[in-house]
Amino acid sequence: MTRNQSLILYPGIHSRTIIKQNNELVFCCQAEQEYTIELWSNLTVQKNWIAFQFTRLQDYHLVISTQHLKPGDYEFTLRFKKENEPWSWSCWLTPIGGMTKFKHDTNQQWLLLLYKEQGNIHLWLPVAQSADAWLSPGINNTIDFNCSSDKASETHLLIASTTTDDFYRLIETALNYYTRFIKKQSDKIEYKDISMLQNLGYCTWNAFGKSINKEKLFNSLDSLQSNDIPVKYVIIDDGWQETSYERITSMEACKNKFPGGLKETVSEIKSKYPFVEFVGVWHALWGYWNGIDETFGKDYDYYSAIDNKNNKIGLIGNPKKFYNEFYSFLSDAGIDFVKVDNQGSFQDLMIKDKISVWDSYRKAMVENAEEFLQSHVVHSMALTPHILLNPILPQSHKSIFRNSDDFFPNEDESHSWHIYANAINTLWKTPALVGDWDMFQSHHSFAEYHAASRAISGGPIYITDIPNEHNTKLIYRLVGQTRHCGYNVLLSKQSPHATFDTVFGNPMEKECVLGLYNLHREKVDNEMVYGVCGFWNPGPRDLLGVVARSKGLPMTQVIAYVVSGEEKGKLVRLNLGNNDVRGTDITDKSPCVMSVRVKGFESCLVSISAIQSFGSISAACLGLIDKFNGIASISRTIFKEYYEAHLTHRSSCCAFWINTKPNQVVLDGQVLDPGRDWKWDNRTGLLHAH
Repeated sequence: MTRNQSLILYPGIHSRTIIKQNNELVFCCQAEQEYTIELWSNLTVQKNWIAFQFTRLQDYHLVISTQHLKPGDYEFTLRFKKENEPWSWSCWLTPIGGMTKFKHDTNQQWLLLLYKEQGNIHLWLPVAQSADAWLSPGINNTIDFNCSSDKASETHLLIASTTTDDFYRLIETALNYYTRFIKKQSDKIEYKDISMLQNLGYCTWNAFGKSINKEKLFNSLDSLQSNDIPVKYVIIDDGWQETSYERITSMEACKNKFPGGLKETVSEIKSKYPFVEFVGVWHALWGYWNGIDETFGKDYDYYSAIDNKNNKIGLIGNPKKFYNEFYSFLSDAGIDFVKVDNQGSFQDLMIKDKISVWDSYRKAMVENAEEFLQSHVVHSMALTPHILLNPILPQSHKSIFRNSDDFFPNEDESHSWHIYANAINTLWKTPALVGDWDMFQSHHSFAEYHAASRAISGGPIYITDIPNEHNTKLIYRLVGQTRHCGYNVLLSKQSPHATFDTVFGNPMEKECVLGLYNLHREKVDNEMVYGVCGFWNPGPRDLLGVVARSKGLPMTQVIAYVVSGEEKGKLVRLNLGNNDVRGTDITDKSPCVMSVRVKGFESCLVSISAIQSFGSISAACLGLIDKFNGIASISRTIFKEYYEAHLTHRSSCCAFWINTKPNQVVLDGQVLDPGRDWKWDNRTGLLHAH
């Protein structure tokens, strides 16, 4: 993980520049190392995001003509890399993989080292409560531990080791140690799940960007309604607020975009579109990208604007009062939750006691969200060491944290990197945090690529479709019909595990798939565990994904069924452990691995269902095989004289594997008619129930 401090860009990230049409826009960059540097921007006629490469003379320069551009708001960010290395992005913790030595001179926040000869893995974790601490490459391939000189006594370096089999527990163990013995806090907290996770959502960002207004919002809701897309919450993202020069000037919505104000807009949404049960809004932690306007901020002890890389950030001395009034206003307007962005930017401010000021904002936001919004917050741009190691979060339930940089719909190179970054960042999740893998568009060439990852991410699932551009069939593979005839998402209950090869195999540079797996347990205490394995091909050439024995997966005889991808429908009986399976006397020799073809820039999901036996009959429930994560619907199975399954959801196709034609099939307490309700294939053992 790295937070780069060796690049300086002009104009700076989050700055606002007003330019005249027919002029040239000049960008300059200085770097301590030699990089390939690109500006990612929508400075195009269609506002499509593309890469503009800097030219290096003495420093880095880029000139973009605005002659062909229409008046409006345009955006940019920066990415950079050394030769033969993956791209790094600004503003987010970024995973960097290397095979033999430390190739990067940027600061590293956490370090995992694999010694192949010994088969050991070591974690180096700098921790601090009110200071900065980091690692950096030293001379002769050594590692230096660095910390704020005035806070040295408050910084620690944790070093932990394990074998390759338990690598995913290494970080969890280190973080628990930090919490209990350094912070001296109890880690015995029972966290409740978040209601937002149960439902499909919609966000305005990639559909409209900052141009969102009431007309566009309602056009989207009309489109969702007419296409029967079962969305239950809406996020009104960046662009709804009243701002000037990137600073918030009012708590009310922009009067030009939402003439009746926020309260009237929300009331009309919930009245006209009854399928929308919850409405949320976006805002930045310090108000907007450049903070709070001076006139507006006087009521909250306005500071003089803080210079942050040529941006003047308007900060206040009384965020508690601001957030009390802001969230009271939002609650009165009918807002149910907030997405709080830009939370990590305080670490770039050159002010005294920046961490205490930073924490005062975070504390004010969290406490008032608890009072007025039942702590329903999506934390964005918060994946930074200080926040992760010193979370100011509610103690009652889990908190949602964005797990990576954005979904960039128009950048083909970004999609495999998005899955990879999310896979690596799941390593740092604690029991209190839920990873948000960001929105995606269902009508998109990489739609299934993203949808499959969201299905097993354990985080919220929400789309950002342009009106009337939907893949309804794809969307319905993410949700299931409940017993009350509504729909909600079929989601894993926890973050997935990245495979060993994904973490240590450097898949963004080598030809190998990205691999993740997650688990599902029946709701009754009978030890039945199911798995779902996912593979994402980051390159253009076909590759193989391999399902094999992994920590956490059922260590037994299982049925592996391919639910999505090139080999959808493939079914293999595997032996992932010993043969002592709930009284079974299975003696046949099943393979211990299964391979699946994953086409270039495509994905594949495989469900894993343990085989149960009663006498000579063996069976396994595969769940809803027309869904990405259909095993998540399995509530309870019973196997005595006949096999019985209970599901939380229904669909057009529930499936079982049975080694012999059954006399009776029972689903949700009802005996199914063999001629009408189910069909068994004696060649594969697959039974489809309708």
